[in-house]
Amino acid sequence: SNNFYISNIELEGSFKNKQLRNKLSVDNDLIQLKSDLRFDFSDSLPQYTLAANISKWDINRLGVKIGEGKREFKGVVLGGFRGKSFDDLEGELKISAAQISNENKVVKINPITISQKLYEGNTQLTIINSDCISGSAKGKFKASQLTKLFQQTLHQAYPFLPEKQTIKGQELQFNLKIYKKLLDALYPEFSISKNITLKGKIASDLKNSNLFLDAPLLRWNTIQLERLHFQIDTNNPIYNTFLSVDRITQDYIKGRSFKMISTKLKDTLYFRSEFTNESKDKTPFEINFYHTMLVDGTSSFGFKRTKFPLGKETWILNPDDTSNQKISYNAKTKQIIITDLLAVTDDQLIELSGAYYNKDKFNVDLEVQNILLENLLPDSRVFKQLGSADLDLVISRSAGTNELDISANIDDWNINGQQLGLFDFNAIGNSLMNTYLVSFNLEKDLKKEISAKGIWQDLEDPSLNLNISFDSLNLNFLSPLGKDAIKNIAGRITGDVNLWGSLNKLNHNGYLNLEDAKITIPYLNIDYEAETTLVDLSNQDFNFKETKLFDSAEGTSALLNGKLSHLNFRDWSLDMNIDSDRMLLLNTPKDSESLFFGKGFLDGNLNLSGPTKNLKISLKGSTKEGTSIKIPWAESYGLSDNDFIKFIDKNKQYVKDFKSEEKVLKEIRGLEMDFELDLTNEASIEIVIDQETGSYLSGRGAGNLFMEINTSGKFNMWGDFITSDGIYNFKNLGVIDKKFNLKPGGSIIWEGNPLDAQMNLEAVYNVPGGANPALLLDNPNFNKSIPTEVLIRLQGNLLKPEDPAFEINFPNTSGTVASEINYRLADPQRSQLQAISLLSQGIFINEVSVSMQGITNNLYQKASDIVSNLIGEDNDKLKVGIDYLQGDKSALLDIATQDRLGFTLSTKISDRVLLNGKIGVPVGGLEQTLIVGNIQIDFILNDEGSLRAKVFNKENEFRYIGDELGYTQGFGLSYDVDFNTFKDLIKKIITNQISETTSDQIEKEDTVIGGVRFINKNEL
Repeated sequence: SNNFYISNIELEGSFKNKQLRNKLSVDNDLIQLKSDLRFDFSDSLPQYTLAANISKWDINRLGVKIGEGKREFKGVVLGGFRGKSFDDLEGELKISAAQISNENKVVKINPITISQKLYEGNTQLTIINSDCISGSAKGKFKASQLTKLFQQTLHQAYPFLPEKQTIKGQELQFNLKIYKKLLDALYPEFSISKNITLKGKIASDLKNSNLFLDAPLLRWNTIQLERLHFQIDTNNPIYNTFLSVDRITQDYIKGRSFKMISTKLKDTLYFRSEFTNESKDKTPFEINFYHTMLVDGTSSFGFKRTKFPLGKETWILNPDDTSNQKISYNAKTKQIIITDLLAVTDDQLIELSGAYYNKDKFNVDLEVQNILLENLLPDSRVFKQLGSADLDLVISRSAGTNELDISANIDDWNINGQQLGLFDFNAIGNSLMNTYLVSFNLEKDLKKEISAKGIWQDLEDPSLNLNISFDSLNLNFLSPLGKDAIKNIAGRITGDVNLWGSLNKLNHNGYLNLEDAKITIPYLNIDYEAETTLVDLSNQDFNFKETKLFDSAEGTSALLNGKLSHLNFRDWSLDMNIDSDRMLLLNTPKDSESLFFGKGFLDGNLNLSGPTKNLKISLKGSTKEGTSIKIPWAESYGLSDNDFIKFIDKNKQYVKDFKSEEKVLKEIRGLEMDFELDLTNEASIEIVIDQETGSYLSGRGAGNLFMEINTSGKFNMWGDFITSDGIYNFKNLGVIDKKFNLKPGGSIIWEGNPLDAQMNLEAVYNVPGGANPALLLDNPNFNKSIPTEVLIRLQGNLLKPEDPAFEINFPNTSGTVASEINYRLADPQRSQLQAISLLSQGIFINEVSVSMQGITNNLYQKASDIVSNLIGEDNDKLKVGIDYLQGDKSALLDIATQDRLGFTLSTKISDRVLLNGKIGVPVGGLEQTLIVGNIQIDFILNDEGSLRAKVFNKENEFRYIGDELGYTQGFGLSYDVDFNTFKDLIKKIITNQISETTSDQIEKEDTVIGGVRFINKNEL
């Protein structure tokens, strides 16, 4: 109804000297305003002046109905006109400080000026505005008839719209521009990208009007139209309206090149439309229909022969082009009648008839023959279904007939590539009682894998109560439920389940026996298999109790318990716990686009929780034997180990590699992870610490790490790692590639940002065969390579360490020689230079020089590493290596030593006998061919390993020119004990003797029966 009630109105006025003045005030929930209005009748043409301040105007309730919800105007209106009637007024109206409010937002509008001028019998109406609406209209027309002229033009094109009576002889041309801001304010459900233009000519005479509407992009709810053009031409003999859209997008259909024309013949409007389906096959639509209006106001839409795609087939609606295939609708009574709709393609058929009068009187008759499921069902990312379906459905409810009879079957039903067999469904009952008996079966190879019987209640809000039996049903078709987080869901179920509740919230109770169950977690690259288990179904949960899991790669095991939940068989979620004393947690291969990969074994707990499309993985435990983690800064730089964690600097702008970064994040979309790990000596860690040179750390140790990762770019890491052993592969200057042995006690600490880890490490490089310090000592009589090691200190940021500090040491060298060499190396710059030379050439140098011996030794050492790796692995009990050292041929020293082929050997003969040594054979003719080198055998004499006997043979430390190579042999005993002072040492020896005596006495006095030691209570 357009009736409304306005209260709280105050009007005050005066009339003097042919001038009427009044003040109007209105204050209610429909409108709030204050205005001054002056009428001046002193001239031949009356003048009108208006000033109004509108605080609130409910447009929908007081004026024009514009959609649903709130539409309120606020602004200041100023006007000045002259004229005797509305149609001959001249002047302008200004609207300023204006805004329109809807339920979503407040839209402020720039000033609007509306003016009207009269000249030579014509009228010119102009609207000036920069962001809302602008345009003009010129011609012979009356302003009061403008709306009726537009409505009459629409009636001429669409005769079922109301007809308006207009004054003859009117004609005008117009051009109107509607801006995005106005539509956002008045129609928030609409959205446009650019302005809408409306232009043309309208006339009161028949067949003399045309309209053009253009919109670059128009959105309404879920429908999007691109480059829309609409035209009305009442004088066109072929068509009266023309509509074209370049692209149509909606949830269920996407099309291109849409074109539709309409033509009026007598009392019927005929439509013809064409467009292309935006799919791989690009099948065209050709839709032909007509519209007529009956006397009672019922709209009847009849279909001519029409082509449309459904799935991969082209269907024909009304193939015989009869006149009885219609859909009728009455807007007042809401009645719908469908008459004999028939669509066919090849041997597939759909036939539909029915009528709806009210909830107590309706009927539907539907027949489907041989229709392919891929044609009938919408595309689904989860379930890809194939098969051929038949359906006969009859539903009727009236005073005389109440029945429901449904019979359906699906032949060769296939879901996600799995053949399920023949599905058969039947339902029968009384539509007045609204209760129906239901049964269905799934049969494969003459075996019913699913059979069900029960009750279906209510058509409007259906609910079920079914008893379902499963007999070894294969679950492989459920794999897509896990999205990208979980794949390869497999297994077979047997058991009985009761399915009950509304279709909007189905529940289930019962037990299922699960056999041959498997799942894959792609991000971890792990396949888990489960032993046969009983699954408890309760409400909307599948509950698993103490199920044993095995991984297929390493054969480790774990115990699983938890539940798989769903919301009406959609929106699946997990709450699973996996516990193990050693399970394979990570087994991902090398992939430069992954965040991290490697191999890890866990003693602890793994929790999978949350929706399957946004899974959270929480891990807590300690590493076990076989764990290997590598943390590089960039690519692997040719390193041989294949497992690491890749860190991405979240503060860095990856412009050139944007696609690659996007691909990395895409892989873990839907995942959130937090890892709480205790690192043990059984786990090895490798970290690339210099992205330019490829220097890396590799070793074992102990510590703890806590990591947080999500798809929003968060990657945090806390914890520390204390080294016990390992190597630091130092690469620099393009020629240095040496492996240092890490010293125990070094640390790496993370405090949030993984890129800001701090390290404090020391590593030692043993120069192969030692180095000859003769150049440093200026002593030509000293001709002996002595054991030499280079120590490097690594401190600061893990990925941007401080400049390494080097130190040269001489183990097992007499104090006199070591002191003299250290004196020569007291200058830090000289010491650093000699350290670089030892690393790059393996020799001491005289200031700056390059030695052919150093270059060849580098090549020999690299080749020796390759041969040693071929002979044995790092973890072998017997470690054998081969090296080749070039002798000294220095012109500066006037000395020469022969090249030497060496063998290193390290083995454990038994738990108490260790062998470690290096032997060599001179090569060439400068020296006598004899076996040289060092060897040591250790005999462990007590359980703690602190008491040892040693037998050794080693080369003499000094060798002067002309002297033969000499050896020293010997044996001895050693005992290790920790103490700070001599007093502490005596105290430890005495305390140890007392504790041993006391222990013997207790062992003799204690009475032990059945593993329990009884104590005499009287002695307490």
